[in-house]
Amino acid sequence: MIPEDHFSKGKVAVIAHDAGAANQIIHWFIQGDLSPELAYFSLSGPALVLARKALAEKSAFIFENHTITDAVTQADWVLAGTGWASEHEKQGMAEGIRQNKETVAVFDHWVNYEPRLKYQGRILDIDQIWVTDVYAQVLAVDVFPEIVTHVMPGRYLTYESSRVQGDGVKGNILFLMEPVRVSWQGVAHGEFQAFQFFLDHLALISTHAPYNIIIRPHPSDPEGKYQALLQTSDDFTITVSSDTSLYEALSTAEVVVGLNSYAMVVALAAGRKVCSVLPPTAPACVLPQPGIIELRTLI
Repeated sequence: MIPEDHFSKGKVAVIAHDAGAANQIIHWFIQGDLSPELAYFSLSGPALVLARKALAEKSAFIFENHTITDAVTQADWVLAGTGWASEHEKQGMAEGIRQNKETVAVFDHWVNYEPRLKYQGRILDIDQIWVTDVYAQVLAVDVFPEIVTHVMPGRYLTYESSRVQGDGVKGNILFLMEPVRVSWQGVAHGEFQAFQFFLDHLALISTHAPYNIIIRPHPSDPEGKYQALLQTSDDFTITVSSDTSLYEALSTAEVVVGLNSYAMVVALAAGRKVCSVLPPTAPACVLPQPGIIELRTLI
């Protein structure tokens, strides 16, 4: 872990869209590593929703959202989230480079590293990459050996996992959804194929039938996406819930399943049984934590 004074760089432009990196960045503000009073935010999508809610709890701080250009112009350096399918953060990093401001990218996961920095056919020439664990550091150095990579405090993982309480309710299975956007076989998108694979092998995951399966949509999922999956039978009941916080959802779960979601890592850190339900036709689970079970290896 590098010294905490790496955070001290003066006024910062915070550019974020995707939830993953946004959660890491927001918790650096919550824990005092960064000061919101010295930040110029340019957020969109899930990041904007998360920041407004989290930073509203700081009573002395009034949240204001800026355009990318205004935020970067007023700041001394740029701290950007990353996402392989969003442009907002890439535009922010490009603006930081254009204005000759030190530009730092936050990698929150262990997959799709090159697309996170690829913009308009080129790799963005940023100054640093920040990650929150050594697994990600090894991957980042391998993909971008010319960019300095630092391991920063993983405040979000520590905070969120510490709030999970109890051992969960037997038979409660939390399914952490995420958009796959491709089909591994057939016509349905990958997340729906994974869900069917999971249903076909429920007994390998938990022996506490009848099962109460709670689907937790991804922050980027449109409302009603999983409505067709709702059903009740003698063996299980399937519901969808996004009303509770992550730690509350994890607290009631005996088992947590998903594909490659970062929330699975939070569940593992909280002591839950965690299973990746990627079907045999899908690529390998990208989560590097050894405690995560792969359902397809149990068949």
